[in-house]
Amino acid sequence: MDEIRFEFDSRQDSPYLHDELEILYVLSGSVNVSLTGSKYLLSQEDFIVFNPFEFHEVYLQPGSHTISAFFPLALLQRCQLGDVSCCSAIQHEQAAYHALIRSKLAVIFQDYMESPEQRHLYILSGIWGLLAVLKQQFEGKDRREKGHWTSRERVRAAILYIGTHFKEDITLEEVAKNNYISPGHLSRKFEQVVGIHFSDYLRNLRLHWAARYLRYSDKSVTEISELCGFHNVNTMITNFRESYGLTPGAYRRNHEGEADAAGQLADTDAVHFVNLLKHALDGGMLQPLNKQVQEPLDVNADIRTPLGKLELQHNYSMTFGYAQSYFLPGIPDAIRRSVNEVGFQYIFTQGIFDDGMGVYRERVDGTPWFDFTYLDIVLDFILSLGTKPWLELSRTPEKLVTAAKEAYFGGYVQLPSDLNKWSMLVDAFIRHTIDRYGLKQVGSWRFSLFPPFYISYGIFTLEEYQDYYYATWSAIRKRLPEATIISGAFDVGLLHLNGAAHLKAFLDYCMKKSCLPDEVGFQGFSIDYSGQSREEVEERIRRDISESFAEPAPPSADPDILRHDVERIRGILSDLRLESLPICFVYWNSTIWDSDLGNDTCYKSAYLVKNVVENAGTIRALNYSHSLIDSSGSGASVFAGKHGAMTDQGIPKAVYHAVCLLSHMGDTLIARGNGYVVSTSKSGTEIQILLYHYCHYNLDVHLDKFLPRSEQLTIDRYFGFEDTGVKSIRVYLDGIQAGEYSKETYVINREQGSSYDIWRKIGAPKELSPKQRAYLEHMSEPGYRYELMHVADHEQALISSVLDAHEVQLICLKKTTD
Repeated sequence: MDEIRFEFDSRQDSPYLHDELEILYVLSGSVNVSLTGSKYLLSQEDFIVFNPFEFHEVYLQPGSHTISAFFPLALLQRCQLGDVSCCSAIQHEQAAYHALIRSKLAVIFQDYMESPEQRHLYILSGIWGLLAVLKQQFEGKDRREKGHWTSRERVRAAILYIGTHFKEDITLEEVAKNNYISPGHLSRKFEQVVGIHFSDYLRNLRLHWAARYLRYSDKSVTEISELCGFHNVNTMITNFRESYGLTPGAYRRNHEGEADAAGQLADTDAVHFVNLLKHALDGGMLQPLNKQVQEPLDVNADIRTPLGKLELQHNYSMTFGYAQSYFLPGIPDAIRRSVNEVGFQYIFTQGIFDDGMGVYRERVDGTPWFDFTYLDIVLDFILSLGTKPWLELSRTPEKLVTAAKEAYFGGYVQLPSDLNKWSMLVDAFIRHTIDRYGLKQVGSWRFSLFPPFYISYGIFTLEEYQDYYYATWSAIRKRLPEATIISGAFDVGLLHLNGAAHLKAFLDYCMKKSCLPDEVGFQGFSIDYSGQSREEVEERIRRDISESFAEPAPPSADPDILRHDVERIRGILSDLRLESLPICFVYWNSTIWDSDLGNDTCYKSAYLVKNVVENAGTIRALNYSHSLIDSSGSGASVFAGKHGAMTDQGIPKAVYHAVCLLSHMGDTLIARGNGYVVSTSKSGTEIQILLYHYCHYNLDVHLDKFLPRSEQLTIDRYFGFEDTGVKSIRVYLDGIQAGEYSKETYVINREQGSSYDIWRKIGAPKELSPKQRAYLEHMSEPGYRYELMHVADHEQALISSVLDAHEVQLICLKKTTD
């Protein structure tokens, strides 16, 4: 677009040719600026404004980066903006207006990067607003010598004419005549304002454009000479060598392969722009909703023709985390609360045989002995809630590991070296639980085996895993013939890479040995392993999460990856004639990375609702991983991008509220589609309409690198997602009984129901005081509206709503009178 352009690490090799207003913003590091005799040191997030024709030099210190916004002279003349004096590094009394400029510039840049054509008018409005702040607060407040504003305005007009006609054979006399001024007067004022003679300026302008053509085009030197207004090619070559120190051909070879300014921005790592884009969040909150509205989605739902049972699996099981987590502060209270509010049936617990639980030891003679004291505490707690245990028989005690080297997050993932001793441990545990809780109770529990995806990491072989599986399956089945045994979780992403060979071989082995699991378990993190180094992925997963590292593997570009994974798995089972074998996702999330800042946002609420609704009835369980509550990290932010549905202080995130809303749904399906599901209660007098607006990752700008705590506090975490505008949905209800209905609407969006966004609004405190914690939890409850609605006989009821990106709405209708 003509009204603004951006450059990353803009070159300052032609300071005299600056016929635009430039806002130079420091993204990182430090920058030295020399401006008409004055020197300034700009630090990260500082900025300075350079007026047109203003001599300046910029020196980036090593490792520093800048972004420059350029506004053309014609635009400045249209808004009658004179010279401004604006430098955030020295004008501390203007800090509030500097913050306003940052936010406006960030919003403009975000729109410019995402969809400049669709958001052209919004970009223009942002530009005019930014220039208005400069004019009102900074025009005429010169940090340099005063006294020649009129001269500058005269020269502005002359420069604009030169910029339009420099490719022609123009003269000082022609420019002066066009601007109604004598040649002598223009010559003096030009040199006074710009600092060089008219002829030198014209020559340098032509050379400047010649250099741009040499860097960014494949035009010949002769063609460039003509385009830039030189009399002949030899004149250009001679002048070019004098100014740049080398011939045009040598200059082009030195800059070969460079992209133009637009390409430069597009190819730049999005992380570089973090310290500008984080201010877009503040800017967005200062403006009304100005997003594109999608074509309304019309939904027809007939209450009289149900489509069957609505089998949502959001509350089938809850991920407890590792068994040792129970003993951490706040964990029992968070679990108790979630069971009461969501109604979970099972609590999935990993690492029950980890050394930290003290279950396995050996005497001097090598014979094993067992102690289930700590496990009893965990199991007693689970049962006290009215829930049942779902236990993963992991990890391997150190005494049963041959070479204790494969540790992930503090536990061993190698298979037991002595399967006899391992079977004794499993058998002893089963016998102990039966003695303590009874055969009927323990027989209703669920048991998962150790995950086989470590085969892909080379930690053990498929054959070794099959022997382990058979020994473990036999030990459970001997004592519990009715218990549900789930195979270890296969990683669906890794299965794609090997054509599901491990899964097929495993199931074939189970059929031959008559030891098929009751369900097949999977791990799905919606990521794409293709093109990734297996060793690097493994190392990134294994490393301490507090270290600065990158995302193990990028998100999949497929927004419907879970549904497609389920379809592929069903196809594999069908090929093996195992169509009826249930599948469950033992671990499931949008990312395997426990530092993905999107984990705390509204994105996760829409992600969870979308996948639970779209896969209802196709899978037995969908365990949101990795834990219910965030684990505390050294120096971690309150919202550090961890997987938990609650913060480490037990404050629910948006995704937790989404799970709660799903629990309001009825058990009869009326309609379902992209962005909606309609259900009823058995009586038909209660109707639930669940709406969601899911927006997938934008992989071009997705933040895939660990950010320090200071940047976690301020970055706009929504920048890394697609923004497809506002979603309008109209639901037409047929067959609804006549009468009066209460209409209750619950909303989760950036304004309501999102503790992360409320935390940002209150200033993003690094640590929460008791008062702040109480306020944050209270204010981040889902939005709520109540109204009465009357439905006449044979009337079609209309429920319409508009959803912002990542928003979830639940609308509950309940008949109150006939």
